Amino acid sequence: MHCTLYNRWVVERSINGIALISLLSLAFSTSVGAQILPASARMVFNESCVSCHNPDKKKGKLDLESILQAPISEHRETWNDVAWMLREREMPPEESPAAKRPKEAEYDTITKWLEEAMLASPSPLAAAPASMEVHTVVQEYCLSCLLSVPDSR
Repeated sequence: MHCTLYNRWVVERSINGIALISLLSLAFSTSVGAQILPASARMVFNESCVSCHNPDKKKGKLDLESILQAPISEHRETWNDVAWMLREREMPPEESPAAKRPKEAEYDTITKWLEEAMLASPSPLAAAPASMEVHTVVQEYCLSCLLSVPDSR
């Protein structure tokens, strides 16, 4: 496909727009993604989870103690797993003598807060350049226009 001057102009403007979107998503991710657990939730985790999920025991290869003070976005996958376990009432196990199970209201409150915090904080892909989301065919076309070489289709 042959590129016209107009097509080249459109491609160059699109790339400038992609760069701007990338910068805005980076700014958004640093401001919104800094949410940390409220003190009341940290207290529940300390009472119910940290006895097994600490730097020494690391049951299930999970150390909650070290991430309780960190922004949610820094440990998004871990908090997603924790939210699922709490929502399903999987943790702490009922037969665990070391851990006190949270009250139903605590399960619900913490799970809701975690899910909302993860929705508010952008995924790791949000900080990546927006061009990663552009379809491969469009990328090839843009490159062929900018470099003045025929595209591979």
